[in-house]
Amino acid sequence: MEEIVIHDQHQCEIKYSYKIKSGKKTKTRYNIETYFFFPESIDINEHNYTKSDFYKNLKSHIRLKTPFYPLKNIASGSFFIYKKLENLAFKKKLNRANFNKLELLLKMFACIVKSAWREHEALIISNTASDRLNGLISSFINYTERILKTGRKLCAGLLQTSRKPRTNSILCAFDEYISYLAETSACKILDTMKSSNTEYFKKFKKDLMAIAAAEFTYRKKQKYAISAQKNSNNAGYLLRAGYLKKYTSSILFLNTDIKYNAAAAEQLLFGLSAGVAMAFATAVAFLGQQKFGNLSFALFLLLTISYILKDRLKDLIKIFISSRINKIFSDFKARVYTDLGKKAGWCKLGVNFVPASKIPPEIKKIYTCCLPAGAMQFENTSTLLFRKKTEFYPSQIGKSSKDFSIDGIIDIMRLNIDSFLAKMDNPKKKIYIFEDDDYRLVSAAKQYVISIIIKYIHNKTRYRAYQMILSRKGIVKISRMPVHPAV
Repeated sequence: MEEIVIHDQHQCEIKYSYKIKSGKKTKTRYNIETYFFFPESIDINEHNYTKSDFYKNLKSHIRLKTPFYPLKNIASGSFFIYKKLENLAFKKKLNRANFNKLELLLKMFACIVKSAWREHEALIISNTASDRLNGLISSFINYTERILKTGRKLCAGLLQTSRKPRTNSILCAFDEYISYLAETSACKILDTMKSSNTEYFKKFKKDLMAIAAAEFTYRKKQKYAISAQKNSNNAGYLLRAGYLKKYTSSILFLNTDIKYNAAAAEQLLFGLSAGVAMAFATAVAFLGQQKFGNLSFALFLLLTISYILKDRLKDLIKIFISSRINKIFSDFKARVYTDLGKKAGWCKLGVNFVPASKIPPEIKKIYTCCLPAGAMQFENTSTLLFRKKTEFYPSQIGKSSKDFSIDGIIDIMRLNIDSFLAKMDNPKKKIYIFEDDDYRLVSAAKQYVISIIIKYIHNKTRYRAYQMILSRKGIVKISRMPVHPAV
């Protein structure tokens, strides 16, 4: 799965998904090429937008895909995480190993429940006009109440097992986060019903509000930090929610060690260029001595010119080598490690502008098909290619997550687009319209379109196309475009 969405007004989120079979011994390889087509009017090209500009605006992280279980399964008393937590609750004492296992289980449980609520919300949103809607909302209410009740019962049992401050801290963090997620999910469903199905909004408002209000009151009673206030900027609310999100999801994140990929080859070849230039200067000196003698004005001039040429020759060879290295090597290589410190794979990143003649025909075809009527022609664009090659070792990933079935890795990149906005016109321009035998000035939105095409290679090749619509204020809209089946 490849996806590009709006993160905020100034950042888009590019998400790649890699399927793996946890524990499988064979390596899993992916090759992804992302083409950005910039209109000439925003003046983004190889002369004023460098590799360092791109990487400076890019933030990325790699994590394991959250194991998915429907709400129905999680609400069941036989859900496997409940059994594991019950086993820990029955122990007379929590040693370090059991404490670490408890923390891992609570973090993963929070991630799984969050994913299940999000998927259930998506089901409700996609079925607002369906006969299934009644059952979906009813089941959300029923399952949510059961999950909250079971989770708090287990937390109470675990507090009896260990009264250490650290144990109490992680149990309270889990309880607070689950409460916050339940309230947020209930409110999101209410918002959806309010705007799309007023009949069901009236029918379920009381029950959904009961969940949200109960959790809000519960957190205030427990003196948890996530508690929104009416007359406040609620900065503390967002800060605490963000902390708990990072804390619980940290179990899914893989560690990366990023290094410049061609450093050794580049230094070796740069040394070779210096050697070639020095050999040239030395050869000129020897020949000059043979022809003009050791002490002569002609030899002095020849040596001066040869040293000038030597420096120019060295720089020319370095420029030539740099251009070739960029084509042969990627810019950076990121080694990926599990939480146990075992190597889980690697990623190679490369970015460069490509001339129209070097763009593959199928990419040109997709780009042409996605152009809106009257848009700029192909030759009036500059094309930036972002390449990403990945290799993962499922056997190592399986060892670090043996309590859970992991079937995928999510690669999330956040690209800041402020550099693209620098030379845009004002977001509003005045235009004339005519009506009733008269005319008047009205405001029109000044927008720009960046086309993005993703080529995804794993076993077979797939393509996805997007249009990012921008104004001087930032991202307006990102739309997925149809790709012709013949491509």
